[in-house]
Amino acid sequence: MSHSTVGRRIKALEDEAGQPLFRRTQDGLVLTDAGDAVLALAESMENSALSMESRLAGNHERLEGILRISSADWFAGYVLAPVLAEWGAVTQLLCRR
Repeated sequence: MSHSTVGRRIKALEDEAGQPLFRRTQDGLVLTDAGDAVLALAESMENSALSMESRLAGNHERLEGILRISSADWFAGYVLAPVLAEWGAVTQLLCRR
């Protein structure tokens, strides 16, 4: 999906909501208080849609195997660690260095 398509969809959503969900900055988009208030709901909707797609495709069986991730130390510590911790809370994730 192109940036312009995403921008149009965000604008349409903000128009429908009657308030901005993002603040535009030089560095990109930042959630407003309204956007932050609905973020968890949006994430839940996305997860539900992905689960539905997976089940309809017959991919609802449990995945098993080794996933190897290579990254810079700072990325692993600040970005991957929280994501993997959250993922590990709902899966049988084992992390090794």
